[in-house]
Amino acid sequence: MFDFDSLFTKDNLIFLVGAGCSIDTPSNLPSAKVMMEEIIKFLCPKPEIEKILNIKELRFEGLVGTLSRTLDHELKILDYYGLCDSPNHYHYTLVELLKNHSIVMTTNFDHLIELALLNSNISKNQIIPVISNNDYKQYFNPKKLFSQGKYPIYKLHGSLKNIITKQDTKDSIMSTLSAFGKNKSGFDLFELDPNKKKLFEQFSQDNNIVVIGYSGSDDFDIIPALYKLNKVKSIIWVDHDDNKTLFDSYLIDNVEILSTLPIKEALKQILKSFLEKNIAENFFVLRGNTNKILSQLVKVDYQLTHEVFNLQINEFLQQNLPNPNHLVKLYNAHRIYHELEFFNDSLRLALKIIKICEKRRLNKWEEWLLGLTYANAGNAYAEKGELIKGLEYLNRGLDIVSKSKEEIEISLFYLDQGTILSSLARYNEALKSYQKALQIAKKYRNKHRISTIYFNMATLFHEQGNTGRAKKYLSQAIELNKKLGVLHQLASSLNLMGKILTSELKLDEALTCLAQASDIFDSLRLEPSKVEILGNMGAVYIYAQKFSLAIEKLEEALNIIERYELNGLKGFIYSNLGKVYLDTREYDKAKDYYSKALNIAQKEGNLRSVGIRLNSLGDIARIENDFDEALSKFKKVLKIAKENEYLRLRGVALNNIGLIFKEKGKYNNAITCYQKAIEIAHNTKDPQFLIMRYYNLGNLYREIRRFEDALKCFKKAEEIQKLLIK
Repeated sequence: MFDFDSLFTKDNLIFLVGAGCSIDTPSNLPSAKVMMEEIIKFLCPKPEIEKILNIKELRFEGLVGTLSRTLDHELKILDYYGLCDSPNHYHYTLVELLKNHSIVMTTNFDHLIELALLNSNISKNQIIPVISNNDYKQYFNPKKLFSQGKYPIYKLHGSLKNIITKQDTKDSIMSTLSAFGKNKSGFDLFELDPNKKKLFEQFSQDNNIVVIGYSGSDDFDIIPALYKLNKVKSIIWVDHDDNKTLFDSYLIDNVEILSTLPIKEALKQILKSFLEKNIAENFFVLRGNTNKILSQLVKVDYQLTHEVFNLQINEFLQQNLPNPNHLVKLYNAHRIYHELEFFNDSLRLALKIIKICEKRRLNKWEEWLLGLTYANAGNAYAEKGELIKGLEYLNRGLDIVSKSKEEIEISLFYLDQGTILSSLARYNEALKSYQKALQIAKKYRNKHRISTIYFNMATLFHEQGNTGRAKKYLSQAIELNKKLGVLHQLASSLNLMGKILTSELKLDEALTCLAQASDIFDSLRLEPSKVEILGNMGAVYIYAQKFSLAIEKLEEALNIIERYELNGLKGFIYSNLGKVYLDTREYDKAKDYYSKALNIAQKEGNLRSVGIRLNSLGDIARIENDFDEALSKFKKVLKIAKENEYLRLRGVALNNIGLIFKEKGKYNNAITCYQKAIEIAHNTKDPQFLIMRYYNLGNLYREIRRFEDALKCFKKAEEIQKLLIK
C-alpha cells in the first residue's frame, strides 16, 4: 500500500490537473477526444471525417486554433466550458487540498475549481485565478498567498474570462492556441512564458508533483516542462481506472520494471524518459479511481448539485456558430491536413477548392480563402519536389491576398516564396522575399515570425557557402527561440548550426549543437524528429573518419524510420551510408545505398534529390574508371538541373562532366564545361563553390601547360579565399 503519510507533508504538494477531472457527473464535460470528434464532424466534409479522426498528431488546442481561423474568430467554442457551473467531487477535493496549502495548476478552460471554492463558502476576495502574464508576475509566491488566506488557481492554458474579477483574458488563450496551431509537435508552455517557467521551477524544488486527469497520450506541453526539472522530491502519476475499488501503487526505480506494469504505453514512455533524465528522487504510479486515491489525502464534505450539465457539444456548435457550407468544410479539412503536414491530402483538397472557386463569384472572404489555398497548394507541391509548380501556385495566392490589408499574414507568403526560391538556388530573389517578410514582421513586432525568417535566411546563406552571415542570423534565431520557448525551432536551429560547423570542420562544436538538438526532441518525446540530427551526426563522424560511429548513428536513424514508417527520410540516411562506404572504398555497398536513395527520390518525384543521387553514382563510376557510365549519369543530372532551374546542381554537373572530358583527353570540352561551371558559381554567390571551380580549371590549364591561364585561375581563387577569411 502506498504510504501517504511518510511521503507527503501537507504543504509540499503540487497538483497538475488535466481534462479528465471535469468528466464525471454532474460536470459532464466531454474529454478532449470527444470534443475533437464533434468539432471535426461539424467542421469537415463527411468523406474526410474518419481519416482526420485517425490522425494521432491532432491535438485539441490545435484544432480549436484551426476553428478560430475559419469560423470562430471570437473563440465561442470555449464559451461552452463557461456554461458548465456544476463542479464534481474532484473539484471539491481540490478545494480541500488548496485549504491544506497544496498548489493547484490546471490546463483546463472551465471555471469549476473556482466555482467549487465559492460553493464551499470561500469569499470572492480570497480566490485568485492566475491567468494573464501580469497575474503570473504578481502572484508568484503561493505560500505568501496561503498565509494571507488567499487561494490561487494557476491556469496554464489561460481562460476566456476571470470569473472572479470579470476581466476579459482572451489574450491568454490566443497565445496558447497560436503556439499549438503552429507547432503540432509540441512546445514547452513554461519556456513559452518566462514567468510561468520561473514560477514552476520555484514551485517544484523539493516538492512532490501529483499528476491527475492526464492519460499521457494527449498532453505535450506539460511533459516537456517536467523534463527540465531536477530537484523534485517525487513525481506521482495517478493512472485513472474507474473500475478499481482499491488502487495499486508502483515504485518506478528502473526502466525494466515498466514492461511489467499494466499501464498505458504512452505513460510508460513518459516514465522511461523521467528515469533517464533523473528529474526526481522518486517516481510512483498509482492506478485506480482518482477520487478514492485523493480521499487518502484529505477528507471532503460536500454536497453535489442536482443540476447536471447536459448540453451536448454538437447542439452548442449548431446554435452558436455559422453552419459551414461545402466550400468552407473542404477548406477546414485542407487546413487541418496542411498544418499537420499531410501534404498529399492537403493538395488533393486544395485542388478541389480551386476548381470550385473558379466556377463561382467569390465574396471578399472567399477570395482570401482562395489565396490561402493557392499558397498551401504551392507549399505542398514544393514538398513533393515540384518547385516550379509550387512557386507558380504560391505567386497566384500572393497576387490574390496582396489586395488585402492583412500584412502580417502576407508576410507568410513572402516567407514561403523565399523558401521555394532558395530551393531553386535563386538566392538573390529569395533574399528579397525574406527581407519583405522581415520588414512586415518587425513592423508588427512578431518575434515568432522574425525568428523563423532569421532561420530561413541562415539556411539560404549556408547553402550559398556564406557561413559568416549564416551563423549571424542563426545565432539571432537561436537567441529568440530560447526567449520564446519555441523548442522545436530551437532544435532545428541547433541542428543547422551543427551542419554549418561541420562544413567548417569544427567537429566537436558541431556534435555539441547536434546533441543539444537531440536532447530537445527527446524532452518533447519526438523521436521521429531525431532522424535528420542522427544523419548529420553521421556526417560529422564521416568527416572525422570515425566510420564505425557514423554507421552506428545512421543505423539508429534507420531503426527510428522503420518504427515510425518515415519512408520519406530513408533517402537522406541511405545517401549518408553511401558516403560512408564511398570513403571506405567499399564501392559495391556505396552503389547499393545510393541506388536505394535514388529509387526513393524517383518514387517521390523529388527531382532535386534524383539529381544529387545520380551525381553520387556518377562519382563512383568515375572513380572506378567507367567514364562512359559516369558521363551518362552526369548528363542526366545536367538535364534535370537545367529543366528545373537547380543552379548549383547544374554547376556541379558541368564540373563533373568537365572532369570526365579531362580524363578522356578532350581538353577543350573540359575547359568549356569548367568555364560554364565558374559562371554559374558566380551566380550562386557561393565563394567556396567558386574557389573549387577556379582550382579545377587552373589544374587543367597547368596539366596542358597553359601556365599563364593556370596562374590567373589560382590567383582568382586566392583572392576569393582572402575575402572569405576577412
